[in-house]
Amino acid sequence: MKYRELLQLYKEGKLNETEQKEIEEALEKEQALLDFILDQEDVPNFSEEEDVYSESKKEQIEQREYEMEERFQKQLQKSIRRAFRKMGMTVGAVLLACLLLIEFVLPHLVDYFYYDPGKTVGQGNEAEDKTNQISLDLAVYSELFLPEYMRDDVRVTERGYGNYDIQIIQNVASLGEPFVDAGGKIERNHLTVFDPNILKRPVDNVFEWNMNSMDPSKTLEEQIEQPKELPDGSVEISNMSPGGTPEECRETIDQLEEEKYYKAYVTLNQVLPYETMYKFLKQYEILPDWCAIQCTDQMYHKNIGFSIYQSGNNIAWDKETYPLLRTVDGEAYDEIEKMMQTEEGACTHFTSMLHYMSKQTRFLKMFYPELEPETLEESAEYVEKNGVKIYGMLITADRATLQKLDDTEEVYSIYVLKR
Repeated sequence: MKYRELLQLYKEGKLNETEQKEIEEALEKEQALLDFILDQEDVPNFSEEEDVYSESKKEQIEQREYEMEERFQKQLQKSIRRAFRKMGMTVGAVLLACLLLIEFVLPHLVDYFYYDPGKTVGQGNEAEDKTNQISLDLAVYSELFLPEYMRDDVRVTERGYGNYDIQIIQNVASLGEPFVDAGGKIERNHLTVFDPNILKRPVDNVFEWNMNSMDPSKTLEEQIEQPKELPDGSVEISNMSPGGTPEECRETIDQLEEEKYYKAYVTLNQVLPYETMYKFLKQYEILPDWCAIQCTDQMYHKNIGFSIYQSGNNIAWDKETYPLLRTVDGEAYDEIEKMMQTEEGACTHFTSMLHYMSKQTRFLKMFYPELEPETLEESAEYVEKNGVKIYGMLITADRATLQKLDDTEEVYSIYVLKR
């Protein structure tokens, strides 16, 4: 046991008599030694403050205090510098993260809320053979609504924040027409095309069925040449195509050059089932560039149709959801050709396009804002229920063929595009 512990036990009265005596003798001895030392002359008097704190001692203490203060200040400055360095690194890291966010993340995040024309929607056989969103959308849209300007190739340059530069490429031309590309831009779902004619739809009365509410069960001659009085007392106005009356249209045909080919809109006198129309045109070795389809009971809707065989790019799409969305497929050319000669094939192709386009709401708001997606779904349901029926078509033919067609009972008038 240590001596300090014995003293504590002595103080607390926990030692036996023998141990107490030993402690008391030791304390007495220590007291005698202390008294002896204090009585000596060369021993300084510790009760005197001036002897304890001599001048040299004060200087040493002051020096130590100064050094301690100086070390403290240096340590404080070092800590402050370290804190500022950490703060600077933290601020720098935050600023760098913000810059990277603004440069690489934010533009794509903003793009998510707008139409993205450059989004990859399909992959071809080659690594670089990709289909972007707007190429597929425009391929379907132009086949439905732009018989004269079908396009399926659009190049996209991304500028960020929902902004894109686009270039609409023409890959197919006929009758010696020049290839014309059109530039434009899409800025947050707003479309600008520098040549708006490239997206111009035909006038509503390019086929005379669309002038008034017509009865598709009757011929145009019955409804136009024998107009009926309307419930309000007025008389139905006779139709007239952009080429004029049927007689004026025929005069134009007769004045065409003999060995030259022309594009012309043919208005049928009666709405024909698809296969009936196909057999009728086959007699004249004509395959229409585009067919206008009846999509409602009353013929007052906008012109909408499809191409039986369309030239263009082999672009990819979801073939399971939208079967036969495109008739351009090099690997299945013969199969598609046979299918498109039938009602079933034509119906599958046309309704797939309608279903697909009804889902492209952002695209439609830019290219055809007045058209409601629900209208396309209703049209698809009508055709699926009633079949594919043709009331007009765009063809390419020479003067003699146009004259033969115009002489038939099936054709009401032919409007020739002279360019």
